[in-house]
Formats: sequence, structure tokens, C-alpha cells
Amino acid sequence: MVWEAEEYESILQELERLAPDLLILSLPECGIELISLLETLSQRFPGTRKLLVAPEPGVPGTLPQLFRAGLRSYVVDEDVSSIYHAAIAVIEGGYWLSQCIADKMLQEVAFTQPVALAPGGFTPREQKIFCLMGRGLSNTEIAQSLGISERTVRFHLRHILDKLGVATRTEAIIRALFDRRD
Repeated sequence: MVWEAEEYESILQELERLAPDLLILSLPECGIELISLLETLSQRFPGTRKLLVAPEPGVPGTLPQLFRAGLRSYVVDEDVSSIYHAAIAVIEGGYWLSQCIADKMLQEVAFTQPVALAPGGFTPREQKIFCLMGRGLSNTEIAQSLGISERTVRFHLRHILDKLGVATRTEAIIRALFDRRD
């Protein structure tokens, strides 16, 4: 079911009526009002997952707040295929980010103390790899930076993801956002 709403109150009324599993929001701009809407949606409709499609990455500094408020996916006006894959990931309980959103989030998140994120903490090598991953480096770039093999990087990344209880780098970023204290 697809519908268009001019005001947030209209969205709330339709959600009461339809009770969807997934809500795809297409908004011209993202800011504080969206955070408030997401918080309200998360409180009133905890079973409805939220996916945002927007024309640009949004207001600087708001990305962590959007995900804390209940957003599961942020797609910047991409092709229908990207929106479809985002919707599938969200319905299955995961997250989906456009590359430009992931890049912005990495710039906004402080990866200075990742030890607090994992029960039992990270080894010093895992902590360094997590920080480099958080800065957006690829496995190859991390390996070159640390003077180790790419296979060793993959080994440590697997342990990092396991310790965080996540399956992907994106989920690790989201976990860091949720656990970070502003």
C-alpha cells in the first residue's frame, strides 16, 4: 500500500489504520522534525521498521540521532533496485545505508574508545583495526597501514564483528552510534 501525506499527523493516522511492517518515508529534507517524527513512530509503532529515501544526505550531525530514533535505512535518491534491497534488508531485521550516508556517518562517529562496545573488550590489534575500519579504510588499506596481510585483517574483523554481535561493517557502525555517548 502506498499513500502520500502532507503532515506528520496524517502519517500517524494512516499507520494506526494500516499497521505496516515497513514504512518508507520519502522526504525533501531531513532534520530535527524528522528525528521527532521517528521517535514518535518508534514509541507508538515499535513493530514498524523505518526506511528513509531523501534527495541528499541531510543535516550534518543528525545521522546518529536519526538511527537512535528508530531509522533502519537511509537511501539517498538512488535507483529502485537500491530501495528494494534496502527494504529487504530492513524487513529481515538488518540495516541499509547508501554509500554517501555510510561515509558521512563514519565522519560523525568517534571511534576513539571502541573497547567499551564489546563485552570483554577488544585486543589492542582489534581496537586499531576497528578504528581504521571506522575511518572508512578498506581491508587492503588497513593491511598496508598496519604492515599485516589482508587475510589477517579479515581474521581480526571477523572477531570484532563476533564480539559486537553483528554481521557487517554497517551494523558495527550502527552499534557504535547507539553505544556512543554524546
